[in-house]
Formats: sequence, structure tokens, C-alpha cells
Amino acid sequence: MIRFTIPGEFVWRVARPGLGTVAYGFQEGWLRREGVIDICLRRTLVGDVNPFVERLAYLLRDEIDSVDQILTAAEADPTEEEKGCWIYITSAWVYENREVLSDPFGIAEMLYSEFGYPEEMEGFIRYMPLPPGTEPGMDGLLAHWADYLKAKGYRP
Repeated sequence: MIRFTIPGEFVWRVARPGLGTVAYGFQEGWLRREGVIDICLRRTLVGDVNPFVERLAYLLRDEIDSVDQILTAAEADPTEEEKGCWIYITSAWVYENREVLSDPFGIAEMLYSEFGYPEEMEGFIRYMPLPPGTEPGMDGLLAHWADYLKAKGYRP
């Protein structure tokens, strides 16, 4: 199992997640409490009037431990689509930080396993066959990774 946290600012920039997606990211450890609050604050700034989002957005520093309780009370059980959003978010984070990570493709492979071997990731997994017409080697894998992210709306 691989674990790293992703800043709320990054998650908002690449995905604009709803409460269910945020809740899932927090439950899985991808987001810290501060990230949850950051995303919820950004949601209120674009007009989200969900009372749970508003409560999370306006928590004071000494109330940060309330994030867990508020998300539980919101009963924000994520859909499969919301869970799938984290395939994209985590892949985008690793891709964007690939220069500072010792083995970004290894991390992608661990994510591939953790998310249950989603077909959408196969094009940038080293041990999977490349699609026909793809440049061989790491350059081809990196190009496929970039194409996957662009198709999902990623903009660095």
C-alpha cells in the first residue's frame, strides 16, 4: 500500500472535487484535514451552498479535528465515479512531481495495483504492453501518461 498526501490546492486545480470525492480522499489518506478545508473553502467561493461544505470551509484552526465528524455526519459515501476521480488525481500528482520522485513509474505501478488494475492506467505501466504505434521505452510511457492526463482535463 502506498501513501502520500496531496495538497488541497493541487486537488482543486486538477479536479474541482465534490464532497463525496473529498470525503473519499480524506478516508483513504490522500488529503489531510487542511486539504479538506481548503477545497471546501474554494467550493464556497464558487457558490456551493451545501451546509456541510460551508461548515468545513469555515472551521477555525482550533476546530480542525472536527473535519472527521463533519464528513461522517454528511454521509458523503463516494460513488464509483468519485472514487475513480482519485485515479486521475493521484496519477496527475505523481506525474507533475516526477522529477523529484525517485521512481515515479514505480509509484504509478503501486497505484495501479491499489486501484484494482484500472484499464485507463495500462498505457503508462512499465510491465504492461504498449498500445500499437507507441514509441517504445520510457519516452513512450511518459507520452501515454501525459495523453491520459490531458484526456481527463489536466493542465499543468
